[in-house]
Amino acid sequence: MKKRFLCAALAAMLISFSLSGCAAINAAAAPGEVEEFQTGTIEGNTYSNEFFGIGCQLDDTWKVLNEEEIAERSGLVVDTMEEGGLDDSMRTAMENGSVVFDFFAQKKDNTAAINITVGNIGILYGTAMTEEGYIDATTEQMTESIEAIGYENVTTEKTTITLAGAEHAALKLSGEFSGISIYQTMVVLRKGIYVGCVAFSCGGEDFADDLITLFYALD
Repeated sequence: MKKRFLCAALAAMLISFSLSGCAAINAAAAPGEVEEFQTGTIEGNTYSNEFFGIGCQLDDTWKVLNEEEIAERSGLVVDTMEEGGLDDSMRTAMENGSVVFDFFAQKKDNTAAINITVGNIGILYGTAMTEEGYIDATTEQMTESIEAIGYENVTTEKTTITLAGAEHAALKLSGEFSGISIYQTMVVLRKGIYVGCVAFSCGGEDFADDLITLFYALD
């Protein structure tokens, strides 16, 4: 029973963050101005994203969604993708104001989850918004979103996290869902007109620091 509650609590937080995190600041940028986003690749339990320069390899205690499942979670239909494939479909979705998933993994015992979402902050902010500014612009909205789905005693803390050898702005959030303590650390990666959010969610106790060490820099 507790595992089912953990699964529901983690899913609720992940959905809330993915839907609200970038929603207030999405906009399209003129093509060709900056480097275009390229989706990551998933082979078994190994993920790599050349655009952001990060990767991770998870053991068999994790369930990692494949690229088709990731596309469906982002609301994209694989069979009807245009000639440009997944990259073009995701870029188009972001230009239309959507946030897309690039990675999603969950512990098989439902105690933790990792997801990466990407949004296009575009002409509304150009290249001016910093990672810290992104957190400032979205923290209140994210807090309200998870409170609206039943989280209580929500607290947030802006901090700095080293992910894959580089320092990034991050948001630590905690709350209670159905009596279970849930923790999330969201690390923000800014590149050009795109912002990636790497979210580490834990149920029962906070071991996000251990999950963060699973990521490494790509050569």
